[in-house]
Amino acid sequence: MSTLGIGIIGCGGITLQNHLPGLALCPDVRVAALCDSDPGTLQRASTATGCTVTTSDYHQLLARDDVHAIIIATPNFLHFPIAMAAIAAGKHILCEKPIAMAAEDARTMARAADAAGLRHMTAFTYRFVPATCATSSTKGIWANLAIIAPADCKTGAPATWVGAWSRNWPAPESWVTCSATASILPITSSAP
Repeated sequence: MSTLGIGIIGCGGITLQNHLPGLALCPDVRVAALCDSDPGTLQRASTATGCTVTTSDYHQLLARDDVHAIIIATPNFLHFPIAMAAIAAGKHILCEKPIAMAAEDARTMARAADAAGLRHMTAFTYRFVPATCATSSTKGIWANLAIIAPADCKTGAPATWVGAWSRNWPAPESWVTCSATASILPITSSAP
């Protein structure tokens, strides 16, 4: 295979701002198909990529022989069922964070991909950016780095400061799932 055909499921802001510019830098990759439930969003992605193969049904995208790998950039609760369908269809996966709403679902996805001989990667957008690579050499010293959240998980009230990373990260209560925003928010006991 000389060109890797990518199918994108979820064509909103993350796709338009991050994935499409990144894919444009890869000479051996082409966007083969696009999927989104919103016609306007799908049209914007089609215009940006020149890809005319569009659908609102991800099963149709997964059935295509010219799609070798997919990017899942949908609302979080859809990651697991789409990933499992993609694995069943023999597609490699790049999935936005969080990969699943439950740890067991994430493990199920990883086991299924491994058993099928497929790649499954979480989209840590900045993992290979030089500044991120340089900070990883600090061996976990991330003091006073602010975490911003859209709302307080317990009350739903607007909030901006949730916590700070400490030198002994992760703190005992480090990861809390906030069902109100369907996000995983790092929480620590330290404050500014």
